[in-house]
Amino acid sequence: METVYQVLGTVVIIAVAIIFILWMFRDAIRKRIESGSSFGASIGPSGANILLGSSDKDTATSSSPIHPAQTSGAIPTDPRLIKLIPPLNPKRFKTITLPAHQPTPLYELPDAPTGVAMFNQIPFFLQPVVDAARKLIGHQNIDIAPGPGNSETVEVVSANVEETTAVHFLLSAGHGHASWQGVQFLDKQIGYIEFLFADSSTQRTHLILGKHLREWAFENFPGLVRDIDPIVTQPAWVSFDNAHRIDMMSVAITGGPKILKTIRVVAKFEDDHIGKQITFPAIKISAITCERKT
Repeated sequence: METVYQVLGTVVIIAVAIIFILWMFRDAIRKRIESGSSFGASIGPSGANILLGSSDKDTATSSSPIHPAQTSGAIPTDPRLIKLIPPLNPKRFKTITLPAHQPTPLYELPDAPTGVAMFNQIPFFLQPVVDAARKLIGHQNIDIAPGPGNSETVEVVSANVEETTAVHFLLSAGHGHASWQGVQFLDKQIGYIEFLFADSSTQRTHLILGKHLREWAFENFPGLVRDIDPIVTQPAWVSFDNAHRIDMMSVAITGGPKILKTIRVVAKFEDDHIGKQITFPAIKISAITCERKT
């Protein structure tokens, strides 16, 4: 009889404990149940279990590729990543859709980041690119180099963002040689980014190899530029083998906030060299996010 009382006493203590836990976390559990999560509890002489399963929303997957049009308005957030990515403020940040081209220029590395990602507290949307078999092969980017005879190559990006205070870029360089065939590229301007505002004013930021951007694939060739100036550009992502990198550059809007209408990315080496074809380094931009006054 004494053993029965001991067992009953243990069960009562466990039941009181589990009721206390449920009361302490009642709001979180209620929200999970309302979202469709399964819930259950079991109490026995040797212990108690609280079972809180996943909801349909947690396990939902999509067979459709992410389309750039989803970037308009609020930033899309996968509910499965809420624990990894804090809630985003769509009024403060707006991701910019990169121009569409055929074939699509891309950062051709399946392990590179895609979708919504946070770098240095800034959200970016890296537009995924898949092959004919719907296998991820990288993310879309801007990839431009000087034209024949070192002529300007221009990529125009539509923005139309009000109250812009800063623009953030994920960027790198292609064929970022320190020097090639007697021409030095390190510490030289390889192009620029220009903002066009609704009030007809403009703002230009020069892109200098080894300061604002560096080679994206360090292992491709010896003598590639591996350094940046941490005052103007911050590391954002590195591949597991340390062979590929993406950096982040932020540009404050002078006299902002302003209505940003257009972003022009221009590739052109600062020096012309007679008799030599200057067709690199290239400017590679993986994503653009505008920051607004809130």
